[in-house]
Amino acid sequence: MVTGSRLRPREATLIRAHGDFATMWAAALFGAVLLEGADDADFERFLGDTPPAVAVGVAGLVGAASLYVLDSSGWVGRGSKRRGFARAGASAIGFGAAILVADVALGFGADINVAWPTSVLFYPVMAFIAEVAFHLAPLALLVTILRRQPGVDLGGVSGLLVVALVAAVEAVYQMIGTEFVGGSGMLAAYLALHMMVFGIVGMTALRRYGFGSMMWFRLLYYLIWHIMWGPLRLDLLF
Repeated sequence: MVTGSRLRPREATLIRAHGDFATMWAAALFGAVLLEGADDADFERFLGDTPPAVAVGVAGLVGAASLYVLDSSGWVGRGSKRRGFARAGASAIGFGAAILVADVALGFGADINVAWPTSVLFYPVMAFIAEVAFHLAPLALLVTILRRQPGVDLGGVSGLLVVALVAAVEAVYQMIGTEFVGGSGMLAAYLALHMMVFGIVGMTALRRYGFGSMMWFRLLYYLIWHIMWGPLRLDLLF
């Protein structure tokens, strides 16, 4: 038995972050397998012809590597997990309320949500893929590039600019998607701003509290916006 050994803070953070990541990866993979044979059109809008389980598997590998890079660069927070989940949850409720108001005022289309009960599995799977594709992977790539530049300090304002640049990826994706399906210009602009701030909040949670808080933020937001409000809006708005 080994005695007297203690993990350093960075090592403990890496284990916690990767533990949260591995748990979500396994849950997403399980959900993707259960959804095999469901309506392929739900996934094809986002993944094309790629099978969901394959997409989750690739996202897991890319995400794990990205998380390791970010932790090595000091971008994975060591704050209280309980506080991180509480603050992420409160933020998700705020964003959920904001998007519901926008839906009533600006009018999203009738077919934007996957139907219940498929949504219960679909959105956690897509939440995992989205966090890797829109946040972890581009953030790790940008941080790696900038760290190699002499005189670049990624703390303070510079770090916020990096986060904002990465957040713009999903914001532009959402804006283009809204215009493509016939949404108004005002709706597309609002959604871009909404997702821009959403991404900044999520990546701030990563930097302060770790991956679990960032993932919980998106999961709860999807629960409010897509899973709970999705079926209700069809009866109330259409």
